[in-house]
Amino acid sequence: MIAAVAALAVDLLFAQDAVNKISAGNTVLVLGILIAANLVAFWSDRRLLQTGSMIVVWLLALIWSAVIVRQNYGSWSEYVGVATIGVGVVTLVLFSFVGYKYHHMTEDSILVLLMAALAMRIFYVVMTQAHIYQNDIGVLWSPLGGHLGYVRYLLDNQALPDFDPTTRHQFYQPPLHYFITALWVKLHTFFGVLLEATDENIQVLSLFYSMASLGILNKIGIRLKMSVRGRFAALSVIAFLPYDIMMSATINNDLLMTLLVLLCIYFTLKWYQESGLVNILLMGITIGCAMMTKISGVLIAPGVAIIMLVKAWNNRQQWKRYLGQFMMFGLAAFPLGLWYPLKCLLQYGVPLGYVPNMGTDSSQYIGIYTGVRRILDIRNQLVELCMHWELSDPYIDYNIPVSLVKFAVFGEGSYYLLNKTVKGLGTGIFWLTAVIMMAVVVLCVVWLIKKNLSWTYKISIAVMVLVIMVSYVKFCYMYPHVCTMHIRYVMVAVYLSIVAAASALDHFRDGKRDSTAGRRGRIVVRVIIFVYAVLSVLLNWNMEILLQS
Repeated sequence: MIAAVAALAVDLLFAQDAVNKISAGNTVLVLGILIAANLVAFWSDRRLLQTGSMIVVWLLALIWSAVIVRQNYGSWSEYVGVATIGVGVVTLVLFSFVGYKYHHMTEDSILVLLMAALAMRIFYVVMTQAHIYQNDIGVLWSPLGGHLGYVRYLLDNQALPDFDPTTRHQFYQPPLHYFITALWVKLHTFFGVLLEATDENIQVLSLFYSMASLGILNKIGIRLKMSVRGRFAALSVIAFLPYDIMMSATINNDLLMTLLVLLCIYFTLKWYQESGLVNILLMGITIGCAMMTKISGVLIAPGVAIIMLVKAWNNRQQWKRYLGQFMMFGLAAFPLGLWYPLKCLLQYGVPLGYVPNMGTDSSQYIGIYTGVRRILDIRNQLVELCMHWELSDPYIDYNIPVSLVKFAVFGEGSYYLLNKTVKGLGTGIFWLTAVIMMAVVVLCVVWLIKKNLSWTYKISIAVMVLVIMVSYVKFCYMYPHVCTMHIRYVMVAVYLSIVAAASALDHFRDGKRDSTAGRRGRIVVRVIIFVYAVLSVLLNWNMEILLQS
């Protein structure tokens, strides 16, 4: 609910395609609302309201400072380092104050973290125009291809394509994301927004999907019996992962699919614990809608099936009840998820799971690097930490693990090279991300072995992660191009792995709560999270001032 209200507020208060992203009048309005809310609040503990107000003020300061520096960047470029220090000091003070206020972890601590995550995503969505750092989007003024072209076709024809969808770029994708986006665009044009300008408003949908995903991840953690500290650690890394912030403004179908998959996982855990027809129907609807958004949503199905079968076996005396529930799941999931791929197969002969091949003549083709080299060979891969796309370059990215970290930090951008300040920040957060990802892998193994949690959950989640990652690596080899290594294809696996790793940290805390090693370990984790969050804020702030529009 908070994510939805915040997204609507962004849609109403901010002008993303203007030079000043929020007017002085709207800024005063927001500050006035905050002051009034704090004055009339009658409950005894005002910490949450006051902290939320501080985060909103911090967000406005980030936006206005980035706008001013961006407008004057040509003459102020030598002062960017000083400005970065100023933003860093403000962020340090805010985060330190909040940490002091919430040093005893409660559910309010999680809520404050989600507020800070929302602020960073609003900052990115507002500051970044819709055509920047996107994937295969096309344009709204042409229905000839790309994600926005697909939306424009639906708006023009009020019907699905009546031709072979493989003949236009991205039209082979299932249509749910495009239906929702077209309705959102239609709503804005009804209120007078120019059609060609509504791509900025589409980012508001993505903002909602992103924040709702974080909320669902927290609920998944609760279902997995994670402590507040464990969930806080997991959500902190995810909330400030640079690409996760960038993803909140993407206008393709990845983010909606990710949200629906997480919802399916949540309802699966809820059904296992509480059973009931409503929960299994919601499982079927969410996985079906995930597949109707992007067919790769089906990759969590084996993990979901394990939980369903274990539940049925443990209650096999009631086999008729569970057979009926499984039939209801199938009646919800299969028609929703498969109708469009089957339609394309029967009408136009499009293979199930079709993916267009860019071919060997593409400048991104890396099929000459095969086998173990794609995993272990890092020669020339770390000379520069942003992605390199062209075979004609002195070197091109082909190593899958290294490319995952590069995409996680910089997306597809090369802004990391544009000045010393952002290069230093980018280098720091790149290596910290690499260390965190390696630690996550190790902790996931520990979680599988040691954590006092039902093996059903552990095996199910492990299978989900492994199926997604094996499918991803297979995809990288079958379609050997730089773009196929993008982290956006495995964000659900990244999320679940971080949650599992944080759950392993819970195990260590429980076992060494009062020991010196336990106290030192908690301090190390807190420092890493704190430094990572601050570096992420500063990297995003610098990136935005470099995006001259």
